[in-house]
Amino acid sequence: MSQSKKRSAGERASATRGATRDIDFARAVAQRPDPVLLLCHGYSGSGKSVASRALADLCGAVRVSSDTERKRSPGTVRALDRNVALPYTQEARHAIYERLLGLASDVLQTGYSVIVDATFLERRHRDAFFVLARRLSVPAALLDFRAEKQVLRERIDASKMGPADASDADSTTLQLQLADSGPLTADEMSRTFVLDTAVPLAHFDSPAFWAPVLDFVNAARSRPHPSHRTADGFFPSG
Repeated sequence: MSQSKKRSAGERASATRGATRDIDFARAVAQRPDPVLLLCHGYSGSGKSVASRALADLCGAVRVSSDTERKRSPGTVRALDRNVALPYTQEARHAIYERLLGLASDVLQTGYSVIVDATFLERRHRDAFFVLARRLSVPAALLDFRAEKQVLRERIDASKMGPADASDADSTTLQLQLADSGPLTADEMSRTFVLDTAVPLAHFDSPAFWAPVLDFVNAARSRPHPSHRTADGFFPSG
């Protein structure tokens, strides 16, 4: 075989391999479910951080955390150095939610689902993320993590006695949250999964615990065109 024919055959083989890789990549992308946005909701000590980490592992979502972003804030570092309780002031909270909103937007636009681990006790913060979901035509839902007040207090006390934790919340933080937060609206409850966290930690690793949430995530594989979905990001009932 002449050198030119060998070269031509080699080029065709190389092109075939490249095309095969492209097809495999396209198939993988097509099979990956469309992204969803999940917002944690609950008081400090409600178990949302531990639970949401387990959920992220189960569904392949990217988890972003207010505690982690708060630690990265230069203002928080300065406050902790001076033993000043700034991380949970109103100004600091708003700044952290703005940071989380930007991170969620970036991740969703790459095609991955996002779990935002924060208290989301203020409606203005929840509204901002639902506006983002509508803008990106992404289904969104709240994960409402619940536990009795005594359980919340015991968990917070225990976290202060154990290994270093990303959260700076203490009993005073919890008292402020309990005093200032209001209930979810009826409209918000229509897009909320209520989760009782007064269970053994092993339950969080079980798909059975998350069954309704995982159904919601998996439904993104066959979701209708954005123009056929309701404005809040949920699917129409019929």
